[in-house]
Formats: sequence, structure tokens, C-alpha cells
Amino acid sequence: MKRKLAAILVAGALMVGLMSGSAFAAQTEPGVPGEPNCKRQTVAYLAQLGGAVDIHGFANVAKALGFTVQELHDLVDSYCAGP
Repeated sequence: MKRKLAAILVAGALMVGLMSGSAFAAQTEPGVPGEPNCKRQTVAYLAQLGGAVDIHGFANVAKALGFTVQELHDLVDSYCAGP
């Protein structure tokens, strides 16, 4: 269930980025599930992606999505754990 929720979250974040038409400075996509740096890349991606809609930083993205920072980290962990 958590993995599906994480996938939905990341997909939603991708859609926001695509609809905004903005380019991101450093992390242009979430990390790859199962890879060692997945969590770092995905957290950076989400934090930067929020800037496309004037929400800056991971904590503010979490709040805007209705999650606590820990809950969003848990979703990222679940996403990065892979199938």
C-alpha cells in the first residue's frame, strides 16, 4: 500500500513539474528505486519540484501535500525500496 502511495505521490509530482514547464537546476528526476542514492535524489527532486509552484523546500512540499516531513520521508523510503 505504501509503495503504491509513494508511486502516486511521485507521479503527481512529475505531473506538476511537466505542467509547469519549468526546468530544475540540479535534480531533474527522482532517484531510481533500489539504487543506493535513490533517497537523496528523490528528496532533492521533490524539494526542487515544489519550486515550480512556489513551494520551496522538502518540508514545505510535505506540508502542501498534507504530510508531515517524516511521513513524506517514509513514502520516499518506500518508493526507493523498489518492488
